[in-house]
Amino acid sequence: MVHLDYISEMLGSEANQNVSVVGLLDSPYWIDIPPFPNPKNTFVGFENTTKGVYHQANVTHLDSGCAAQYTGEERWKCLFGQYRIPFLKTP
Repeated sequence: MVHLDYISEMLGSEANQNVSVVGLLDSPYWIDIPPFPNPKNTFVGFENTTKGVYHQANVTHLDSGCAAQYTGEERWKCLFGQYRIPFLKTP
C-alpha cells in the first residue's frame, strides 16, 4: 500500500509502456484503536508499531497529499491503512 503508487516510477518509462500496475491490498486496513488489554502486555498496538517503523526505517514514500494532511509527529499515519487509503491513486 505504501509503495503502490511508486511502482510505475520504479519500473521506468519503457516498462510503463507495456505494463499496467494494479494493487491487491490483502491486509492494509489497520484501524487506529488502542490494543486490547492483555495480561502479559506483549502487543503494543498497531499505532505504536507503525510509529516505530516510520521513525526507524527512514520512510520517504509519503504521498504528498497525505504528508500535507499529517505533518510533524503525525506523519506516521501515512503508513497506516486507515489514513493512507484515501490517498492511493493506483487501482
